[in-house]
Amino acid sequence: MSTLITTVAGNHGKAPMAILWAPKGEHTIKCSLNGQPGTCVVRVTSDCVPRLNADLEAKLSSNVKPVGLYDHEMGPASYKPGRFVWNEEKGVVLELEGWTEKGRTDVEGGNYGYHSPRFRRDKGTGEILGLLPESIEVGSLVNDPAFDDIERIAASRMEGDVAHFDDVEDPGKPGDNRDLEKPKEGLDQQDNHTTNRDMDITKLVALGILTEEEAKAENAEAIVLERIKALQDKGKASSDELEASKKELAKCQEEIAASRKQVKERAVQDVADAIAAGKIAPKDEASKTFWERALTEDYIAASKQLNALPKNPAFDDVNAGKPEGSPKEPVTGTAALRSSFETELNNLNK
Repeated sequence: MSTLITTVAGNHGKAPMAILWAPKGEHTIKCSLNGQPGTCVVRVTSDCVPRLNADLEAKLSSNVKPVGLYDHEMGPASYKPGRFVWNEEKGVVLELEGWTEKGRTDVEGGNYGYHSPRFRRDKGTGEILGLLPESIEVGSLVNDPAFDDIERIAASRMEGDVAHFDDVEDPGKPGDNRDLEKPKEGLDQQDNHTTNRDMDITKLVALGILTEEEAKAENAEAIVLERIKALQDKGKASSDELEASKKELAKCQEEIAASRKQVKERAVQDVADAIAAGKIAPKDEASKTFWERALTEDYIAASKQLNALPKNPAFDDVNAGKPEGSPKEPVTGTAALRSSFETELNNLNK
């Protein structure tokens, strides 16, 4: 497989249409575990790609689309994900549907240099299990990446790329060239003014505002004013885009809150159905709380496990020593779980 272009440097200074989502191999990374900073081991293999794509396709088919964010915080989007692929040389690569205008500018301008993924992992093996079920985030542009050996997306800012006016020597110090700025005897003031104008134009050329050809033109000042106005108009357009993004964010947050509420209500109903089916004891509050939380965090996986639980015959047994028809006391807590597992084991051994 040919190496995918995943950096600005490899794409002639333009934002690439693919990014290295997670480098191959085993890594000890800086991460957030349940909201707390820490470190964890992550194993990145080709096996995780089908799981990631399954989760991504489910998110893409929903009303609220998945996006890349900034610094793992809800806010403006940086890119739109397309699909995950495995690259033998690099690891898990995320092909993009496209960059947002802000994301492209930040990457090509070097404001953000790296990408950090967001995912679920197996605590035992460290393998990537998929994307977070309730989050629209696929990953974020960052400047402090979790993987120490991940490549840099953006072009590095080399010293000298930006003018530093404070690097100029203090004109008041001995040995400066301040005398060169004074008009010489015999030269009129207009010539000196022209010299200062040429120096200012030279600075504008160095900053990239004017080309050398434009600097020589008679209407150079008019070109500068036009460029400044264009920058101001662009700033206003960016402000309008920011306001639109804020409104879209508020709408997304409302939809996410409604979705979470639906998942919670569905979890409560599924647990009630499991109680009615004899899989959970009616008074076993610990089990009910456990399953409601599990269904809320990962509904698909938890619902499969809950549906697989057999009806526990212990809930229908009459206690020894009590007459037929006496009120039955259901087995609860750890005893109920142990009885369930023993029943399932017996069924497998038949």
